[in-house]
Amino acid sequence: MMQTMRAERSRPVRRLTRRAALLASGLTLLAAAACGFDAQTLQPYTPAEGVNTDVGLGANGQPDNDTVLVRGLMVISRQDGSGFLSASLQTGGSDALTGVTGKVVLPDGSDGSAITATISDPVAFANNNLVILTDRTEIPVTSTDLVPGRTIAMTLTFSKAGSKTINAPVVDGNLPNYQTVSPSPAPSASSSS
Repeated sequence: MMQTMRAERSRPVRRLTRRAALLASGLTLLAAAACGFDAQTLQPYTPAEGVNTDVGLGANGQPDNDTVLVRGLMVISRQDGSGFLSASLQTGGSDALTGVTGKVVLPDGSDGSAITATISDPVAFANNNLVILTDRTEIPVTSTDLVPGRTIAMTLTFSKAGSKTINAPVVDGNLPNYQTVSPSPAPSASSSS
């Protein structure tokens, strides 16, 4: 009789122990699944309107010392039809932005008119020195379809890294965040290389 009572009492304890072990192993698997090298916190995130891209990746498809890092690329427009290029450029080697071409993307996704972007002199940069385009002579961008809220399928061309096309937003330069952004009349001493 005593053994029967002990056996009946130990069954719920065994079940509870099994359930706890199963729950612990499930939580361990869930935690392990969240680990890895592709975690969301390791991905670049742009908390602003501009877009990021890397131009001229290395042989393994990853950025290397000669890759051009383009950050915060956008066109700031204060009136329909015109604006100016804004971005930061950096490379461990040396390179120069030599051309900007593209077409405005219309609201229905079709191609709009081509843009005209005038680079008076190549924008040279090297040795991990950050070049901010709005700290230099303006790179004007014009198009009959250029209005804030649209994007431009824009191709950036560099002398060494090559070219890359990316959809860059057109932002309203009359908004408070952009009212004070204005290209310098001449390159600043810190941005020349």
